[in-house]
This record gives sequence, C-alpha cells and structure tokens, in this order.
Amino acid sequence: MTMEELEKEIKTLARKNGLLEQSLKQDHILRQRYNDSIELIKKKDKELQELNETLENKVLERTKELKEAYEREHQLKGVLHMVADVNEYLVGAMSVESIAKNSIERICKYEHYKLCFFAMVLDDKIEIIYKSQDIYGLIPQIYYPIIKNYKDSLIFSTTFEAIEKRTKVVQYNTQKDATDSNNRRSSDFQYHSVISIPIQFNNDSVPYGIFTIFSDNEQLDTEEISLLENLGSDISLAMNINKHRSISEKLELEKISNYEETILAFVDMIEQRDAYTAGHTLRVASYCKLIAKSMAIPENESLKLERAAILHDIGKVVTPDSILLKPGKLSAVEYDLIKQHAVSGYKMLSNIVMYQELAGIIKYHHEHYDGSGYPEGVKGDAIGILTHILIVADAFDAMTTNRIYKGRKTNTQALEEIKSLSGIHFHPEVVEHTLKTLDKVTIDTTDQMPHSELERKRFSYFFNDSLTGAHNEQYLKMILNKEKSLYRCFHIIFMKKFSHYNKVYGWGKGDELLIEIANELKELYPDAIIFRIHGDDFIILNITHLEIDQTILFKKTIFRHKEIHFDLKHFDMNDFVNIDNFLLSIL
Repeated sequence: MTMEELEKEIKTLARKNGLLEQSLKQDHILRQRYNDSIELIKKKDKELQELNETLENKVLERTKELKEAYEREHQLKGVLHMVADVNEYLVGAMSVESIAKNSIERICKYEHYKLCFFAMVLDDKIEIIYKSQDIYGLIPQIYYPIIKNYKDSLIFSTTFEAIEKRTKVVQYNTQKDATDSNNRRSSDFQYHSVISIPIQFNNDSVPYGIFTIFSDNEQLDTEEISLLENLGSDISLAMNINKHRSISEKLELEKISNYEETILAFVDMIEQRDAYTAGHTLRVASYCKLIAKSMAIPENESLKLERAAILHDIGKVVTPDSILLKPGKLSAVEYDLIKQHAVSGYKMLSNIVMYQELAGIIKYHHEHYDGSGYPEGVKGDAIGILTHILIVADAFDAMTTNRIYKGRKTNTQALEEIKSLSGIHFHPEVVEHTLKTLDKVTIDTTDQMPHSELERKRFSYFFNDSLTGAHNEQYLKMILNKEKSLYRCFHIIFMKKFSHYNKVYGWGKGDELLIEIANELKELYPDAIIFRIHGDDFIILNITHLEIDQTILFKKTIFRHKEIHFDLKHFDMNDFVNIDNFLLSIL
C-alpha cells in the first residue's frame, strides 16, 4: 500500500472515527434525554398518583357530604310533610283539646318523633292534655308540679326550662334511656334530642301551653328547629283563635239564652194573664207541626214554624187586660187595639237578629188568602206558606176552644167552617192537608175561667164595678153560667127609695153611700164575692153555705138610713134548675 493510499486510509479512518465519536456523543445525548424523560415520567406518574389519591378522597368526602345532604333533605321532607299535615288539620280545628290531640298524633307519625306530649301551663303546675301512646308509662299522671331545679327532671327538664324562659329549649346528644319499668321495649324510649316549644298568645305572657318532642336523632337540624318553631306558632295561632271563638260562642249562646229567656218570659206573662192563651200557643204549634208534616215541609222549616207559633201572640204583651180579658164582644175601638198585637209582635222580634225570620211569619198570621185580613191586607202568595199554615192552625184552635163569650165547636164543625172558607180566608192547599190531619186530633177541654182562688181574684178584678170596686153584673152572669156548681148560695140586699136619697142629698152623697156599703160587705164577708147590680142592689155569693142574720146586719151604722129601706133575701143554688131564667128574673 502506498503512502498516499495509507494516508488516504488514515484520513478515511479518522473521518469515520470522527463520525463515530459524533454518533457516540449524539447517542449519549439521546440516552441522557431518555433518562430525563423516564425521570420526568416517574415524577409525573407520582404526581398523577398523588392527584388520583386526592381526587378519590375528595370524591369520597363529597359522596359522604351528598349522602348526608340527601339524608338531611329526606329528613326535612319528612318534617315538612308532618308540618303540612298538622297545618291542614289546624284550618278546621274546633277546640283547643282537639288541636292538642290531633297535633300530637300527626307529629308522632314522623319516624324520628315517637315521644310527644302537650301540657297546659297552670299557676304552679302543668296539666297533661294529650300524650303519644309510647309515653303513657312515662307520664302516668295528669298534673305535675313545676320545679325550679328543672335539670333534675328526666322527662320535663326542657319543658320547665321553656316555661321559665318563654322560648324554645333544645337539648342535644342527651343519650338518655327513659325506660318505662312496665314496658319491656326499652329501645322504644331511647332518645338523643329534645325540643320544647311554648304556646303563647303574646310574647310577654306566661305560656298557655307547651309541646315537648323527643327525637332519636343525635342532632336537630337548624332548619328542622325552625320548622318546628313555625309549627308552634301556627298551633298557638289556631289555639288562640279557637279560645276566642269559644269565648265568642259562649257569649253568643249566653246572648241567645238571654233573648230566649226574655221572650219566653213575655210569653209566660201573657199566658198567666189569659188562661186561654196559656194552652193556645202550644196547641197551635202542635197543629202547625202536623199540617207541615202532611205537606212535606222540610224539617228545618217546620221547626221554624213551631217556634213562630209559640211566639205568634207575643204582641199581646202590650194589649190592655181590660181588652184581652173582656168577656163579651169587643167594641170597634177595642178590636182595633187588639189587632195591633200582630204588628207589635213583629216589631219586637224583628229587632232581634235570631228572631227576624220568625217575625216575618208572625206579622201576617191574621191575614186572609183573599186579602181581607189585617194588618196590611196582603193576600195569596204574598203571604208565606208557613204563615198560611199558622193562620189555619190558629183559627182551628180558636174554633175548638171554649171562650167566655162563646162555646167551642167540635173538630168536624171547625173543619167544615175551614173548608167553607178555603180560598177566602185560608190557602186551599193548606186547607186540604188540614182536613186530612186535624180531623182526629184530641182537643183539650179548656176555657178562660180561673181555677184557683188567686186566679179568680186576679181574673175577677177586670170585672169590677168602677164606682164601688165590687164585681159587676156581667161577671155574675158569667160565673153562674159556667161555674154554678162551685157556689152554694147567695144573698141579695135590695135597696128601696135610693133615688129619693139621691134627690135629697145629691148624687155625690149617693155614690159615697154605695162605696161605704160595698166596703162594709167586703169586710164582713171576706170569703164571699160581692156584686153590685141594678145600680143600688148588692149580691153576696158564697162557695160554702152562709147564714146572715138580717136583724144584726141592718143594725150596722151604714145601713141605718131613715130615707132607705133595706131588704135581704137568701137563695140556695140547689133550688135552681135553670139559672139563666132566674138571673133574667132578678137582673
């Protein structure tokens, strides 16, 4: 090999060696870069692993938080559902006791509230109004004294504290076991939280009552407490409303009772004045009920009609006794006065709200179907159907009852008269049902005559002679015609030449003498009834036999007048077969 070739080869080898070195250098760089990448990967992998662990922890933590939030949401939904259930009841609650009972029952439907009670707060104690079933063994009594060291009380510590502080009281994590010794299910009585919520009608007052709720939750959520507080406010409002409603209802009932008592006192007053009216109102009410039933009048309307019938003559309270008890036919003026009782009764009752409907029925009970009645002359359908029934019932009783001035009709006679007046005085439909229902009713035998000595004296007062105060001829005729059997005998004192006495001494002196004689006879014979007849004669009527010595009687100063001659005659009731003929002969 030549030198050139050798140099050339050496250059070639040197070039290759340079390339190799360069290649080795690049390879080293690449290796270094690779190692750096591996380290970076390891570092990133470690960081990634650390991030994964952090993320997993966060996911687990968030999952736990979400689970707790879900459980809390579920719990609050349960509380909300319970609160809504209680509030739904409160809308229609009718009493404080029912609010307590139903609220407790609904609260305890929530799965975590098993032990609950409501107590009224009295002066120095509480009264258990209602308690859940599971707590009966723990609170066996009704009354418990309020103790100052309330923390020593297992069941009532929050209750007493809430009463003292007048605000809600909550205890957490109590982990108490309030086992009922008589109940083996001790787990039923384990609780962890207690809340007592006072029921107050204003913030300054001592609580009216208190709710206490035991929960098996370790904590009561803030929102849960807020919901229970709001529920307590709703219950307070409902109880307050019902308490005031009860007071208002009591006052209203008292007012109604007072009205009833007052009105019935007026009715009683009328009945005591007039023996006829006493049974009349009840009989009319009975007839109204029978006719209304036949006509299928609704029960509430029928009851209204009965009440109106009892009160229909209430206006007679303003009618003078001299007219109300007059034994004969009324004069035109007297009739006009007594006709006012329908309007008077209407005015009395229409001023009282509870009687206004009855007033409308009563006002027209003397109207006629054809408009010929009083007080306004209304007719036909302008008169309510209830009033039409009252009109017929009132007329039927008047026809079948004995009055002083006329005898009673039989059922048949009365119904025939009512039938003849159908479409004239009476509503045809009402007449139709009256004929069907009253044909067989039993009519009580009644009259206007008094039946006791007190009644006789009170009744006869209205038949007194205006001058002497003795009774008049009209009363004598009435009682002898109707009650002859009550009396045994009577004496007549005849005064002769009395007109001559008046001529000599004047009418004034004559009147004085008549008054003195009447008073003398009343004093001498207090058990007898004294009558003035013919203007100047007197009758002494006796229930028992009375012997009067004429010689002794006329020796009395009042009968020793030379100008007048007195004569006395005695008559025994048993001697008269026809008292009318006798009365006609002497009167």
